[in-house]
Parts: sequence; structure tokens; C-alpha cells
Amino acid sequence: MLPAQLTLGPLALRVHNIERMYAFYTQALGMTLHAQSDADGSCLLGSETQVLLHLIPDATAVPAPRNAGLYHAAYLYPTRAALATAIRTYVSTGLKLQGASDHGVSEALYLSDPEGNGIELYVDRPRSAWPSQNGQLTMTTDPLDFPSLLAEPDDAQAPIVGHMHLHVADLAAARTFYVDVIGFDLVQQYGGQAEFVSAGGYHHHLGYNLWRGKNIAPAPDNATGLVWWTVNLPDADAQNTVIARLVAAKHPHTVQAGVVWVRDSVGIQLRIVVAA
Repeated sequence: MLPAQLTLGPLALRVHNIERMYAFYTQALGMTLHAQSDADGSCLLGSETQVLLHLIPDATAVPAPRNAGLYHAAYLYPTRAALATAIRTYVSTGLKLQGASDHGVSEALYLSDPEGNGIELYVDRPRSAWPSQNGQLTMTTDPLDFPSLLAEPDDAQAPIVGHMHLHVADLAAARTFYVDVIGFDLVQQYGGQAEFVSAGGYHHHLGYNLWRGKNIAPAPDNATGLVWWTVNLPDADAQNTVIARLVAAKHPHTVQAGVVWVRDSVGIQLRIVVAA
């Protein structure tokens, strides 16, 4: 299985309007520009200390709202006050939230960027407070206590990528890839419509669902949205173990400059790296 020290790294989005998307992520979400390519205008955005997001411009890209791909990218804040500060910044731009929930393990707010990519902003509760039933972790969906959250003081600490959530075509096929081959642990199954997997007992590093329908098609190559996402492993031994499982499963993959590139059961691309 994957090591408990696993974290998630940056994700990449193909975007139609780079100026509008850049403005959103820097102004509404407060991300910092790390680098921008003179050649194509692609941007690396994130906190002051790490890259969280690659924006890859493609003026010919089109939405693919019925295909497999990103449900949301979830940014994890280190404190409840930091989440509250982020939300105050977001709503100060005049934008609206799309939803909010208390999941027992976390408090989460939902929104989307100008090209429809889902975003979750959340903070975890202490692990000792996570609900369980019959010895199994149980995530819930209850109303969020907005007044309490917004009463938190200012805290400008930045988030990390906490988890990813994907639209897939088949739960069993996704489970075979992410659990049996990659090595995540299955944490929770949700009504035959979604599953959540993780490493090290976390509530989930990844969710995948059928909410766009079973047997949906892969996203076309010119689709806006998710291009790839990243799993960070603590050392080369952990990465080599994943490579060995891919080889044993005869699952196509490549290794380039220390990065394992592999696609899941519906073509969503994952990069597996050793954390710097």
C-alpha cells in the first residue's frame, strides 16, 4: 500500500481564456505567480512556497461537461481561521459560493472557476473527532455553521492540495486502478455512486464518482479542464514499488526524468513523483 507520508502535488488545467483564469486564481483565491512562460503564457500559481496549479492556455479548447474528468480540486487550509479568511477574500470579489457542508471529518465550501472547474476549500477536524460507524470512518453531509466559521479571526496561511475528486465511467474499474494497482486504501463507498480512497488513514486523498453517468467517455484531447494531477511519494523506494505494481498489472506507463506518467481507467492522467 501507499505510504502514510503521501501528499498531493500540483494539478494542471487546460484553459481557454488564460487572462480570465489568471485573474480568478490570483484575486479570488489569492494565489501567487511563480512563473509565466513567454512562449505560450502558461502560468505556475500557488502559495509563496509551493506551486499548486499549472494553467495551460489553449484558445481552441472547449468544455466537455459530459465526459470524464475533474469534479473538483480541493485545497486544504491549515486552520479554520485560514479557511474563513480565504472565504472572506473570495466573497469580497463579488463571487458567490455554490455550496457548503460539514462532512464530520472536515468543513468545506464549494465554488467553481470561470471555466467551470470545481473547487473545494476546506479545513480538517482533528482525526480524533472524525466520525466512525462499526469501526469504519464515516463522512457525512450536514449543514455548515457559517456564523461560527466567519467569526474566526484573520489568518493568511496558504493551503495545499488536500484531495482530488474525479468523474469516472465505472467504479469497479477505477477501484482496480487506484486501489489494486496504485495502492490506495478504500475508505468509504457511497451508495454505489462514489468511492473514497486514501493513504495513511486519511479520510480521502481521492474521490471518484458516477454523477455524470456510468460509462461516460474520456475527455477529448482539446477539452478544457484537468490535464494531470500529482501524487508525491516520500522516497524512491515507494515510487519503485508503484512502478513494480504497474508492471505486474501490465498497465501502460512511462517514466521520464523521475516522473511516472500513467492514465487511469478512463484516461485521466496521473503523475507520481518523489517529493523534493
